[in-house]
Amino acid sequence: MDVFYELCKNSELQTVKIEYEQNGEVIKKYLHSKYDPIKEAKQWASSVYDEEDKVYIVYGGGLLYHIMALHDIIDNEEDKIIVFEPVQELYEKNKDTDFFKENTNVVYTNEFNENLVAALFLEQINSMYYNKTSIHIFTSYGNFESSKQFTVYNAFKMFKSDVYLSYNTTHSRKEWVIENFIKNYRFIKSNSIINDFKDVFEGMTAVIVSAGPSLDKNINDLMGHENDVVIFTGGRPLRAILNAGIKPHFNLSIDMMPENYDLYKRYDILDTDVPLISSVENQYLITQNYKGKKIFADLSGLERDLSKEWYEEDIDSLFTKGSVATLQLSAAIYMGCKKIIFIGQDLAYSDDKKHSSLASDVDNTVEESDNKLYVKGNYQDKILSRADLNYFRMAIQDYIREYSHEDCEFINATEGGAFIEGTKICTLKEALENTDTKGIDIRKKINDLLLKEQGISDYEKIDEKLSSLLEDMEAILKLSKKGLSVSNKLRAIEGYYGNNKYLQQLDKIDEKLKKYKIAYNFVVRYTASLSISVEGKKSKTIKDILDNTKKMYKDINNITQMYIKYLKEELEILKKLKLNH
Repeated sequence: MDVFYELCKNSELQTVKIEYEQNGEVIKKYLHSKYDPIKEAKQWASSVYDEEDKVYIVYGGGLLYHIMALHDIIDNEEDKIIVFEPVQELYEKNKDTDFFKENTNVVYTNEFNENLVAALFLEQINSMYYNKTSIHIFTSYGNFESSKQFTVYNAFKMFKSDVYLSYNTTHSRKEWVIENFIKNYRFIKSNSIINDFKDVFEGMTAVIVSAGPSLDKNINDLMGHENDVVIFTGGRPLRAILNAGIKPHFNLSIDMMPENYDLYKRYDILDTDVPLISSVENQYLITQNYKGKKIFADLSGLERDLSKEWYEEDIDSLFTKGSVATLQLSAAIYMGCKKIIFIGQDLAYSDDKKHSSLASDVDNTVEESDNKLYVKGNYQDKILSRADLNYFRMAIQDYIREYSHEDCEFINATEGGAFIEGTKICTLKEALENTDTKGIDIRKKINDLLLKEQGISDYEKIDEKLSSLLEDMEAILKLSKKGLSVSNKLRAIEGYYGNNKYLQQLDKIDEKLKKYKIAYNFVVRYTASLSISVEGKKSKTIKDILDNTKKMYKDINNITQMYIKYLKEELEILKKLKLNH
């Protein structure tokens, strides 16, 4: 591709022309007007601007005239523009300009790997703006590099699917999440955080142990390798590993449901001293009763600045898509491991079983209702699986694609189960050959870090923090009740929606709510996307707006009451702890 810069006919500004070959034909195209690129840019920016949008994804940056024009219109630091430039020369020319240095709400990229683009969206787009994000192609880029356009569209679909799944999970289980979020706080303040383990096992081998049926075949082959590899497991296979005489290095847990605590009790693993890597929203009874030291990762989905302000430290997040196996994988890579070995990662019904017989104390047979779909197997043309297991398989594949370019090697030594794209298939014995500890004593390294970071909870300070949050929640509850009352009056005079005193009252209530920064954001994470749909459509009619307004205040009311309930419970516990301290 050739790129040429020319002076415009009606000004001293430049335009740019590109020439490239397509289907045997040489295409010549101007990316901006040859006459007045500023006028063109302003017209385009006005045509795509929507006062409801918070994020604009733009394919085609050119010489940035239209990006600057759009930025001038939005004039809000909270709104974002994400610009994809497919022409490498233009990207290199523009990436270090003062415009991007001065305007951090404009993101400029030449990345067109679908998984990395989806990850970019997850990082840059607040999930609350799920249905307030639009994609636009700058006029002259319409038929240019269509495969890259599809990449952006497909990545955005992946982003929306992730947000929607996360939203549904969080919203349907919000009361458990809120309870755990509050009741884990004092444990987070006296234990380690995942940041302490960044790259500590650089270049080493990790074994990810899951509870699939094939674990029965090779778990004993792991015996004697505790000093050679870093072993990650979850709650279900933990007892099986310990019974085999193997002590793993980390146990991981992310499930917020009370059933997860029941599993830990039933499997008699609460007294285990294996360090626990836990989500900040993991089932709090596990955090409270688990004997081993705890290491917390921030999987709350909060904005990073907000999370840092709440915890008073910058806790790193790990990748997870609903399964502890994806969290294990993420933790291994975060700690620097470059060779990742999966065992028990069947993601299918190997030998017509749901789990390893060693890691299950309930009915383990596959019922007919479980027969959802068939997928490619490691050793079979097809194997019986299930929709959610297949989702986790694809999530692992996405993560492997993202890290395979960083000299990471992924080996599936499950010896059964579903095929995971990007993995080498071999036996566990073969996979464990030629492991290199880099001179690190794994157990000692972990214990030294845990000993260094363990602290004693300052109950007085924690009490002050939660008491302050309780006061703010009570203020928000009072405002939400007033908002609901006013919105009911607004409904009664729907015909006068465009011009009445009740709208002004609601605006004032909204302004007051936003002053309670942390508390309001804690509540809004469950309410801001209540009108979310798979299509991400926006509500435009007056009736929709009125319905959503009333629903929003009702949900703020309900969610705030949940926070108040669990804050009061936790403050009562803190009162007793302070007396006994």
